[in-house]
Amino acid sequence: MSKGNFTMKNVLKNIALTVGAIVLGVSVGSYAPEVKTFIADLGNGSENIQISKQYENKVVLFGRDSCPYCRQGIALLDKLNINYVYLNVEEDSIAMAQFNEINEEAVPVLIVGSNRLRGFIEESWYDTLSELN
Repeated sequence: MSKGNFTMKNVLKNIALTVGAIVLGVSVGSYAPEVKTFIADLGNGSENIQISKQYENKVVLFGRDSCPYCRQGIALLDKLNINYVYLNVEEDSIAMAQFNEINEEAVPVLIVGSNRLRGFIEESWYDTLSELN
């Protein structure tokens, strides 16, 4: 039974990626050329992420407004007065396409330079963010 669920999950993921790619192809061209570079750079499967010029030297947070751990992460970023880009995968199809391209399945995901932090562990986030100053 779990094998069937796993297969259905892959089918749904592929459908979501296809729809996201179609939406992205239609809207990104006029939305922001840098987004294409961001997706290409993040989608290379490497843990060492190369951020496009648009996001270079910025903190990027993939999250959902309904996620309590995302809200805790946002609170920490705000408390530390960190400038960041929040990509809401729940409400923004382009953000969801970018999230799918980096092969993540759960939020929050915090990207700081070449570091990728999965989930919210305050000490890890604090240590990584304190290196920015």
